[in-house]
Amino acid sequence: MKAKCVAGCALCSAWLALGGLCNVVRKVYGGHSGESATARRSSRLIGGARPDVRIYECSAKIGDSHSLAWRFRAPEATPADRAGHVIGKHYAGPTRESVDGSTVVGKVKEHEPGPDPGAIARLLLTSKTVNGPGTFAGATSVQRVHTMGGTAPTATCDASTIGQFGRVPYIATCIFYHAKG
Repeated sequence: MKAKCVAGCALCSAWLALGGLCNVVRKVYGGHSGESATARRSSRLIGGARPDVRIYECSAKIGDSHSLAWRFRAPEATPADRAGHVIGKHYAGPTRESVDGSTVVGKVKEHEPGPDPGAIARLLLTSKTVNGPGTFAGATSVQRVHTMGGTAPTATCDASTIGQFGRVPYIATCIFYHAKG
């Protein structure tokens, strides 16, 4: 099934954004192995900076209750259009919800490391559920590319900080695809 890009979203930390702007990219040259030729032919958008974060909790490691680590809990992001207007939100699931009420919940299909050790992974997600008419109606996949920041806090996670949350700024570009036709 061919796909085409239907919306871009900027997930940008205000302190990381250059010149108060961050890229909302539909046009991608290289990057994730799951990228389609259709994505490379799509248009490029620019969006306003947003104070987006990834939330981590200091808790026991999975499978090892005697060791503690920062565990990712959820993103807290407000995607924007090229004019900087909020077009929705991104939260646990991972769920993207448009202001029109449509939603898409993804499931990781592929992932690869970010461009540097401090950057979150680049992802290709397939749509697990899509609800409502609107922006995300018919969405088949979401691709997260061009990541910066967002990895687990560097602060100590030990018995004195167990249960505490860390909020880490990040930037990522998302490309949304839907079935063509």
